[in-house]
Amino acid sequence: MKKIIISGFDPFDKMKINPSMEVVKELKEDEIEGVKIYPVVLPTVYGVSSEILIEKIKEIKPDSVISLGLAGGRRKIFLERFALNIDDAKTKDNKKIQRRGSVIAEEGPHAYVSTLPVVDIVKTLHRYKVKAGISNFCGTFVCNHVMYSALHYIARNNLPVICGFIHLPKLSKGKNAVTVEKLLKALKIIITFPGIL
Repeated sequence: MKKIIISGFDPFDKMKINPSMEVVKELKEDEIEGVKIYPVVLPTVYGVSSEILIEKIKEIKPDSVISLGLAGGRRKIFLERFALNIDDAKTKDNKKIQRRGSVIAEEGPHAYVSTLPVVDIVKTLHRYKVKAGISNFCGTFVCNHVMYSALHYIARNNLPVICGFIHLPKLSKGKNAVTVEKLLKALKIIITFPGIL
């Protein structure tokens, strides 16, 4: 059976709800169409978050790793294309640490590209009427830190693991509301996409 790790983050900064955590909590440890799901909620903390995810990769030996995070200013799902080798954000993490211009991996390349088939996934989401797009910049906060660290570990160890990052919009109410149920639907489409497993 194929195995996939899905990670999300706890709330950070002034956000009371992080949709990535809410989605991951709903997944539990389950199967979706023959795929074994391993959900994990990461702390929004530099270093600690990536260490937890890498330990999960070592333990589970997954076929794929998809990390989820919150992009509060966006109104649809965005698949991230690149992770940069830099921590540089005004926002402090949940340990009140602020990093400005810190390299993530001294021996690492300037950037890694997601190994998710982002273009094809977005096209498929559009066919299901899911609002989605591609972002070329994962930011320079903890989301980027986790994406870069996971891809770096996979590349350095030459692992046959597909890995990428997806930013989710804030939950909302009213017309065209963004709900956990809608985000779960989109994630299940992605999990079962032929190019991932």
